[in-house]
Amino acid sequence: FEVMRSQGFSPVIPKMVRERLKRQREKYGINPQEKGPKVTLDDVAVSPDTMIQLQALVNFAKKKQNQNWSLLLHGLPGVGKNFIVDAICGTLKRPLITIDVSQVLGKYVGDNERNMTKYFIRTQEVNGILHIEECDSFLKARTSDNHSWENTAVNCLLALLEKKGVSVILSTNLIDSVDRALLRRVDHIINLPLPGVIERKKIWANELKKWKFKLENIDLDTLAKIEICGGLIAVACRRAYMLKVSDVLKNTSFDNAFFTNLAIEEQKKMKPEKAEKRIIGFGR
Repeated sequence: FEVMRSQGFSPVIPKMVRERLKRQREKYGINPQEKGPKVTLDDVAVSPDTMIQLQALVNFAKKKQNQNWSLLLHGLPGVGKNFIVDAICGTLKRPLITIDVSQVLGKYVGDNERNMTKYFIRTQEVNGILHIEECDSFLKARTSDNHSWENTAVNCLLALLEKKGVSVILSTNLIDSVDRALLRRVDHIINLPLPGVIERKKIWANELKKWKFKLENIDLDTLAKIEICGGLIAVACRRAYMLKVSDVLKNTSFDNAFFTNLAIEEQKKMKPEKAEKRIIGFGR
């Protein structure tokens, strides 16, 4: 912009350029959370072993800010993969850019690769962290049964990861569906199991406080005994808040019995996960 001014261009032009760049970034869905997520690792409820792995990664990232890294999170739905991504970025105070599948897939040959590259470039520009959510959609195992463009798209993404131009977090529910070549390209692979009693107690406490429920009327130890994932605990507390605000249950006491019944209802949503093929992304 300074060069443009020195050449006699109107000061309005740099503003127009900035606005155009902003519109392009909005079009491709790659505006980062400029200040980073607000949660940190202190808000995360995971086993001690898992926390050691996460803390080690964060400590490395703080000490070696000029070195990029990669992390693969995998586990069942609702175990907190996205929350942990937010917590890592929040702890490091770095912008988070999450790839939007709808903004990557194109109708012309080469669109997918170009759009994917734009995310890496944008992440590098803001010194952010790139999150490839549901990475099995982008990194489906390459086979002779795939279309050539599917394998080409996987090759492109693997090459971008190999260059380590940015720090990347990948997450998936279907670790067995991703291309095996990915595993040797990531620095850390962390499996996130369902939370145990101690972790569930912390999640219940955090979520209840988040939605302004009084903990003195609730037995967290009892709730923690119900085997349920963190995502469904969050859903249960949000449902309770919506019911409370709606005034539909005016005579209802939002106590331990209420949340126990709510947790049991949410628990029914947990079924054995089946490795189903996705019909989105680069797979069929």
